[in-house]
Amino acid sequence: MGKGPDKRVDAILASIAEDGLSMTKACKKAKVAPSTFVRWTQNDPDLAERYAHARDLLIDRYADEIIDIADDNSLDIEMTESGPRVNGEAIQRAKLRTDSRKWLLSKLRPEQYGERLRVNSKVEQRTITDDADSLTPGWIEEMVAPQREKEKAARAEQAEKLCSMGASDADLVAFFKIDEATLDEWYDEGGAFFEAVQRARRGAA
Repeated sequence: MGKGPDKRVDAILASIAEDGLSMTKACKKAKVAPSTFVRWTQNDPDLAERYAHARDLLIDRYADEIIDIADDNSLDIEMTESGPRVNGEAIQRAKLRTDSRKWLLSKLRPEQYGERLRVNSKVEQRTITDDADSLTPGWIEEMVAPQREKEKAARAEQAEKLCSMGASDADLVAFFKIDEATLDEWYDEGGAFFEAVQRARRGAA
């Protein structure tokens, strides 16, 4: 990739692993188009491995932060003119921070942090239980993959239409009723959604 890209790659990976930034935000900070970075990882197995390691460190960071936030009660009580009172806003904010990290962990490393499923299928006459050993390898993925791909395709089509009309990231968040972390995750996947947004914005520019 040459000297310049190497320095930018190091900066991106450091932003992900050390600063806790998403790939999209890390690329913006390093002034590299996310699509360019994705292409670099696709063409360079060593970089792909380094990126995966950086994401693993980011996931571990989220897990540590949950404990730190939950243990920090320094703002739970505040002093007022009438005396000490429970700071409900601070407590709710801490809950939001821990819940958002739990959600991210369940998506980024579902095998460790995801919720276990209990699904009964009368057609297939099979049951998904908490015992992972009882599952046919790949059966769950095969069952949900077609619907998941349809949803992704529809989402990409909607995003392309919106962005062709000048929609910003904030507009996408509002339209899909998601938070910024979810949007960043969709971008990080580097799939149809990310490509649709980039294509529409290039055409609207």
